[in-house]
Amino acid sequence: MLGQLVFRGTFITLEEEPEGSRRRVRALSAPSRSLQASEALEHDWQQKNVALQNYVGGLLAEPTFGETPEASESEEDMASGNDEENPGLQDDDAVGVRLNEGSLGHPGLCRRPCVHFAKAGSCLQGTACTFCHLPHTRERKLDKWHRGLLHQIDKTDYLRLLQQVIWKKSTSLSFPRKQELIDVLEHEIEVAEMDRRSRVRSRSATRAERSTVVRRLSCMSLGALVSIAARECQPATQDALWQIVDEVLTKALTATDAVNKALQKYSQFMLGKKLKQDNKSLLTSTFAEWRREGKVLRHEEALNTLEERDVYIAQLKAGFEEQLALAYQQIDQITETLQKELQTKEQLAQELREAYEKSRKINLPDYPGTPGSATPGSRSRLTRPTSVERPGTAPLTGSATAPSRPARHSMPAEPMAVSQLRTPLGAGLPGPLAGLARGEALTGRQRGISISESEGLVPGP
Repeated sequence: MLGQLVFRGTFITLEEEPEGSRRRVRALSAPSRSLQASEALEHDWQQKNVALQNYVGGLLAEPTFGETPEASESEEDMASGNDEENPGLQDDDAVGVRLNEGSLGHPGLCRRPCVHFAKAGSCLQGTACTFCHLPHTRERKLDKWHRGLLHQIDKTDYLRLLQQVIWKKSTSLSFPRKQELIDVLEHEIEVAEMDRRSRVRSRSATRAERSTVVRRLSCMSLGALVSIAARECQPATQDALWQIVDEVLTKALTATDAVNKALQKYSQFMLGKKLKQDNKSLLTSTFAEWRREGKVLRHEEALNTLEERDVYIAQLKAGFEEQLALAYQQIDQITETLQKELQTKEQLAQELREAYEKSRKINLPDYPGTPGSATPGSRSRLTRPTSVERPGTAPLTGSATAPSRPARHSMPAEPMAVSQLRTPLGAGLPGPLAGLARGEALTGRQRGISISESEGLVPGP
């Protein structure tokens, strides 16, 4: 980070560039030509303004203590001045500071430097501050040895030394009323010469002491020299010295007001001239900025629309996912119900099989000792008699007889003496069990299960 060396108080410090003063760099895209032209115009205007402030600061920093410049100078005459007449316009590094009350007569008759302005670079009181806001060099003061020497030497020699130094200092600063100061001091020296004849305790300063005192006094400001001289003079002489200084400062204040007014007029004139000259570039840059702002607004509107659509799609997706979850839940419930129904049917089928077996055991007993009966596992299927003739009974009508079917793998038996009657399936069972037995028998035939029809033997009379 670059900075500049600044003398503040009694130290030399490095003042870094503040972070807020940096211009933000555009990282998204390169600036357009219109923006570059606008920035160049603004930079040029800032340079002109700074140069103008530098020029005014130079005028205030080098007081001529002359006559007040005419404030009625026309704007055209002010604008026609070239850079050679105003060298401050070419100095871009100088710092222009507004002159306040404490800065009047800088650098010879101004007040002490403002501490706030020296440390922070600004003062809250502004132009009303009674301390100087302009840069100062370190002022050397009289030390103890020099003060003791000045008290030892003769008052006349002391005033002569002060008169000599004040003349040189006022000449270098172009003080307008320096001759009046010298005359007042000369009158005080004459008075001191008359008093020296009656004084016994006084000695003249040597050549070496004079040289040392003059060197030290030359490092002090004109105001400090006048103050030291006034302390050694009579009250009337003190009032005369300070009156001269006050009149000079009053003229300087009047000149400062005139310069401020001229500066304001010059600023307005230069700004208006620059704006008129760059009217086309300003219009171009304004139109370019307007177009850029329009594009930015359209882009933001498109982004807002896209965000709203994304939110709507997310809501639809959440609703569809919820519906799909409910459908999956219903499918799971239906599957569970079907599984329970299948289990129930299996249980019912098992119960029917058990009931059917029990009914066979109850209604269809085997007769192993009866002639013509089949062996176990090879029971012959007998024909169902349509009618049975019994003694004393009438024969049954509407029925036909069928020859009996010999048992498989059995020897032919003799004609049976008893008639074989075919008992209906489920005979002798309660109504519900008989129906279940018939239905289970039908199911067994459909599945390919070979179930022999139950036959019962009815003994003859």
